[in-house]
Amino acid sequence: VVFVVIVHMTKTPREFEVPEMSSSPLIANHGADPAPVEVVASTPEPPALCVGAVDIVGVQKESPLAWSTDGKTLAFSSGNFDVVLAAPNDKGLWRIYQHFVGHTSPVKNMLFHPKKPLLVTCGFEGAFVWDLEKKELATRIGVSGAHFEHDATIENMCWAFGGACLVTASKDSNIKCWNVENNFAHVETLDGHKAAVLTVSVNDASNTLASAGRDSTIKLWDISTWDLSVWGEKRADDSSIRATLKTNMDGHRGDIVTLCWFNDGRVLLSGARDNTAIIWDVNAGRLIRSLKGHRGDVMGLQLLNHEKLLLTASKDGTAKLWELGPIEFAMTESGKDSTDKIQELLAASAEAAIQDMGPTDKLVATMAIADGEIAFMRVNAFQPIMATSTTLCSVKIWAIQDLIRPAVVHEFVSHIKAVNAVQSAFNGKFLLTASDDFKVNYYDVSLVRVVASFDFGGSVYSITTTPDQSLAIAGGNHYPIKAYCIKAGVPYLFKEVVRFEGHCGKVLSLSVSPSGDLLASGSQDFNVNIWKIPSPNNYSAENYVTATPAHEYEAHQGPVSGVAFSGHEHPFLASVGSDHALKVWKVNKNGRLSLHAENAHAHSMVITAVCWGKMGNGDLILTASWDNTVKVWDVKDLSQPQATLVGHEGRVSAVTVTDDGNHAISASADGTFRLWNLVRFTCIAVYKAAQNEGGYLCASPGGNVFFGGAGNGIVRVLPLPTTEEHKPYFKKGAAVKEAIVDDPLAAALPIATGATGGVATGVSDITPALKMEFEGGGAI
Repeated sequence: VVFVVIVHMTKTPREFEVPEMSSSPLIANHGADPAPVEVVASTPEPPALCVGAVDIVGVQKESPLAWSTDGKTLAFSSGNFDVVLAAPNDKGLWRIYQHFVGHTSPVKNMLFHPKKPLLVTCGFEGAFVWDLEKKELATRIGVSGAHFEHDATIENMCWAFGGACLVTASKDSNIKCWNVENNFAHVETLDGHKAAVLTVSVNDASNTLASAGRDSTIKLWDISTWDLSVWGEKRADDSSIRATLKTNMDGHRGDIVTLCWFNDGRVLLSGARDNTAIIWDVNAGRLIRSLKGHRGDVMGLQLLNHEKLLLTASKDGTAKLWELGPIEFAMTESGKDSTDKIQELLAASAEAAIQDMGPTDKLVATMAIADGEIAFMRVNAFQPIMATSTTLCSVKIWAIQDLIRPAVVHEFVSHIKAVNAVQSAFNGKFLLTASDDFKVNYYDVSLVRVVASFDFGGSVYSITTTPDQSLAIAGGNHYPIKAYCIKAGVPYLFKEVVRFEGHCGKVLSLSVSPSGDLLASGSQDFNVNIWKIPSPNNYSAENYVTATPAHEYEAHQGPVSGVAFSGHEHPFLASVGSDHALKVWKVNKNGRLSLHAENAHAHSMVITAVCWGKMGNGDLILTASWDNTVKVWDVKDLSQPQATLVGHEGRVSAVTVTDDGNHAISASADGTFRLWNLVRFTCIAVYKAAQNEGGYLCASPGGNVFFGGAGNGIVRVLPLPTTEEHKPYFKKGAAVKEAIVDDPLAAALPIATGATGGVATGVSDITPALKMEFEGGGAI
């Protein structure tokens, strides 16, 4: 790959034992309750089992990255460790189009094959070889320690001899070579490192493998005999034919995590956890000089502009662009024998040696490109774009026509802590998520792209919208309730426009009246507050409007965990709390509440959520509880439930009703969602994760799908079995434990093949700082 860069110097499931529901501050039970007479819903036939999610909103922390060999597809790892492929659509907007399911722990690295339609990923379970055409697992290299396998996590990989061999590096301190043409059969094992091997890289020009890791030593290996087209038959007959160690190079004072070769194989670059990059003379096995300036681990290295520029990425959140100075090689003068050269070296003074290794490289620019620590950086070989991943569960795609001022093109991001609430908007096209990481994210669902992110200032427990969906309103452990504008076309778009101040405890639940003028809130202070929502005429981009409660009611004998307005013309308000009580209030036109009915012992444990039915079921009230049940009530008679929905094996944290009003969705700490028929009161579908995700905490309907949030920060887009297109997602008659929701069946775009090159377009003509042109092609 040849990069021509012009530099202008300018200035710039199973059951979970959960002590409490996420971080929601509910209190213990209040006394003993008599057991009411209840009608328990039965399940006449096994429920359907969901075997796939429509999409997953989530990115693995420190996700590895890989560009396809034509530069059109980016691979990374989602929050549940699926391997996902993303590419731009016909409008240039990036979207995920394929998931590969298999990893159940963090993915460490990934590589596209340079010639075949294969993607290899590795981690704790070994190396997975994915067939991109058949969209399935082709083979797997395990980590059992048997049959020449590694016996610990595979940390890194690289190709050798044009993809004929795969080289793997492991936590077991060994390196292994595998024959790609023979179904990844074992070729050879290299030992010698004293600790985990974290990085490997092959130089094709010199047939040299560089390896390094936690022992802070770089080992150079002659792997000429791994050219199986020449040595394959000989190796089969002679076990003495092996790769050989050429030299060791020491100089770093921390784990070495990345390596990068100059094309001719004479110079090697290394990055380490001592915050430095080092330039090495390979033939002499000596350190030429160090590049210092980062304040964190150097995680990525990329040569540009005929190897005159170096881009480094670090866990300090920055990328630095260096103009490399001349590289002087030891013992390269012609006409002198080795004795002469050694004498010259010995004659050199220490001062001269230090001067020779002085700071001859020039720092061109430092770019702050991550809020968190950069884990991976990959530059596209064909287009002026690069990708980065971070410790904050994000993958960003950057336009780098001007490398000194990179611009974010797309960001895949997820929460780094539990998602406590989700709320669909605009018929499921957009999604609001609220998390313990202090963030409210606003997603474009089709692109899995964050449109806006709001810093709430504390854990967020509840999120709702106004009926016209102009405001997103959030409550949490930062006592004030905050309203953000999500209506396009106004100057205060994505600004906090209203702040509701009045609670003296954490706000656990929110609901807006059908008319859109009243907000109800439930708090840890035992109160239900009613607020008048200020008119948009008072909103501005500079300052928020402060609102105080119109009415305050000490409604429960404990934290109020749920409030919900009904959809009636003259609405009711339902409230529930840790006192086990369900209360229904009449609401007059001024927002005053009067008690309509109550059941002081609606559940035997904390009631976590309440919602109303919709459409023809508008008189139904649904409550969810730590007693593992959902109960269905009729507003006309709260003396006993219409039905008790039994099936969850853990605390039920949320309940909601689908848009058509025919079904209820419950979320539980047992790691499942359940879909219930509201006519027969039976469970008709179960959604279960493949691994412990901290339980499911919330759900929100969005047309023919629903959105579900988990304790590990992942949000799933899950199908409802109400359309023909969703039938492939469901199976009947199998055991519930077999159901998983980790295999998205998203319609796949064609996997692009063939290389494209050419000059990058769209370069700024106003304030260019660094422009890139690409000639030729090939994977970086």
